[in-house]
Amino acid sequence: MSLLRAQPLDFDSTWATLSQEVGRLVTDLTQGTVEEWITLHTYIYKLCTTKQGAMKVPLADRLYFALKGMLQQFCTRVAEDLLRSHQQSRYACLSLYAFRWHRYCAGMQCVDRLFDYLNRYWIKTHSSSGLTPLDGVHASVFDMGMAEWRGGGPCPQDT
Repeated sequence: MSLLRAQPLDFDSTWATLSQEVGRLVTDLTQGTVEEWITLHTYIYKLCTTKQGAMKVPLADRLYFALKGMLQQFCTRVAEDLLRSHQQSRYACLSLYAFRWHRYCAGMQCVDRLFDYLNRYWIKTHSSSGLTPLDGVHASVFDMGMAEWRGGGPCPQDT
């Protein structure tokens, strides 16, 4: 066994750590330490490059779709919050929407940078403009986040 060979990561426990960080970034914009950022980036790199599991393939696709599902759930919760605030006051709803939108956009810019390796190597070849496009794959993590915001619908309708 070589000391330089990358050790596989447990996807579920690694994803639990990553999803907690993504959730923090899109809700309150607090930055972690440099060491935490490097650790998270390393997890993403390893999931995208280290051959794992019975089929001995990297888990970049699983990582992408787990992130997408997490953002869908987040946007759905935001939409529900907005609908509740809309019932109280339209002004409150608009104010909450602007506040959440600002935080989400800024947070998604950080998430996009955190998932830079996934953007450059997996998404680049699997998005609609890539070599082997897959349905539901956007051009970057940021674009995916914006699509989920629009698709998850934090836009209460007039009633």
